[in-house]
Amino acid sequence: MLLVEMAKHALAQNLSRTEFYRVAADFMDANQPEFDRKTFEAIFALISGYDAFAAHITRRLLRSGLSLAGFNILMILNQPIYHEEGCRLSQLGKILLVSKANVTGVLDSLVKRGLAERVDSPNDRRVKFAKSTPAGEALVGAMLPSHFHEIKRISKGLSGSEKQHLRDLLLKLRQSVLEAGEDPHDKT
Repeated sequence: MLLVEMAKHALAQNLSRTEFYRVAADFMDANQPEFDRKTFEAIFALISGYDAFAAHITRRLLRSGLSLAGFNILMILNQPIYHEEGCRLSQLGKILLVSKANVTGVLDSLVKRGLAERVDSPNDRRVKFAKSTPAGEALVGAMLPSHFHEIKRISKGLSGSEKQHLRDLLLKLRQSVLEAGEDPHDKT
């Protein structure tokens, strides 16, 4: 039904992402009693803000041949806590919030490039660790000053107190989601 209504809109074929969701919100507002526009707008701002940030950072990382996930894995592996023994693949998945299969695929590409290596656990042959190689350490070390400068540059539109407030709100949203859990009455 939403698509039918959208097709009736004169600009339906030329809508920007923001315009599309504004028109969709108007339709939902008029037709769905459970729809809450303020929640929708907040979540849309969160997702579209993250998308813009991730796309910007990803374009920069690709110049070094890294995906965002690959860069994040190298950042984790280069932390002092994982420098000696490496990090369990399962732990990488927990830190990155991705599946073990995703970690494995990204790690495969880093291993192929000589930026990381797999190491067997000395205590349990079923457990695998990932470690950064000297080449991985050098790449991350060379990238960090520019990376942190760029993050600071693209977020300069927010004051320090606004950044703190945004962080607090996002953590509060995360806690709300975790506390809500699955809706036992949801039939979908």
